[in-house]
Amino acid sequence: MNDTGVKNLILGYYSQCKIEKKQFDSVVILA
Repeated sequence: MNDTGVKNLILGYYSQCKIEKKQFDSVVILA
């Protein structure tokens, strides 16, 4: 799995929405 590539894509997409990015980061920590 290329988790780094996927994470970079998603973080780049959510960079314009800090609230959603924060929620996504929480999911990554739990994963």
